[in-house]
Amino acid sequence: MNTSPDNQSLFLWLEDELTSTEQPMVDAWCASQPEWLAKRDAIRSWKASLPTVIASGLEPPYPDFFQSKLMRAIQQQSDVSADVPAKTATARWWPRLWMPVTALSAMALCFLGGMQFTKKSTRIYSMVIYTPELGVKAEYFQSSPAEGSVIVLNGVSALPDSFEVPQPPAPDDNHPDAGIGNKKNADAIVAP
Repeated sequence: MNTSPDNQSLFLWLEDELTSTEQPMVDAWCASQPEWLAKRDAIRSWKASLPTVIASGLEPPYPDFFQSKLMRAIQQQSDVSADVPAKTATARWWPRLWMPVTALSAMALCFLGGMQFTKKSTRIYSMVIYTPELGVKAEYFQSSPAEGSVIVLNGVSALPDSFEVPQPPAPDDNHPDAGIGNKKNADAIVAP
């Protein structure tokens, strides 16, 4: 036999309780297994020694006492369970009433606790641009393509395309502050 028998068949073989059809198949497999043959011989010798050790007419000790003790324990358990007061209908509605109230209060507590740990936002003050003319509104924004600040004046007539932005005036040599840093004024200050 190429395959080993299952555990149940082996245990039945050890006890000599296999059917006549299974016995030859398991015997063929076990013939090549000396450890299983040794186990079977040990169990057979143990079974043969049992009748010499235990008298065949001997009953288990105190069978009536054991049975009466078992019945007494069952009776005591049934008496104890009878003493437990049964739950009344009034005792059952309290947990059902308090469960939603408890859940709602826990949710409110978590909500309020979560509000304490959030970052408080700071007020952003917008820039106020004053325009001296009535009906003119100014808007200010940052322009990323222009890389600068843009002020848009709404309500002012458009400048004509021919308008040229004037150049800043050249410093006047006669003005006291006009020539700071100018070499000519520097000579005048140094020379008396």
